[in-house]
Amino acid sequence: MAQLVLSRGGDYRTMKIEYYLLKSENSDAFEAFSSLNQDNIFKEHYKRVKGEELITNLFILNSSIVPFLQNNVVLRELETKDITCLPIVMINDRLYLSGSIFTIEELSELLDIGITIQRKGDD
Repeated sequence: MAQLVLSRGGDYRTMKIEYYLLKSENSDAFEAFSSLNQDNIFKEHYKRVKGEELITNLFILNSSIVPFLQNNVVLRELETKDITCLPIVMINDRLYLSGSIFTIEELSELLDIGITIQRKGDD
């Protein structure tokens, strides 16, 4: 895996994680990131506890091509490898993963938090 580089943003370090996917996935790993992406209360808590601002973005190609065209790294991957390079994970504007997303365990380790998925009907 590539080396993770955190940037400084004011009094906080900043970690920006972006997922570029062909389409939504039906997986626990996708659901975990999607939930984090939508949870601004969690991000504020994370900032206070970890001293690190967490910025997340989830881009789905079949929803809008614009973010894929605006990111030079993603566009270059698409031009050289076609859509087979998707999904792409960027961290702080650097290519981190191509062809897969983080597992729940990898995302949990990266953020230094515990992540679990609960589904209706689970005990």
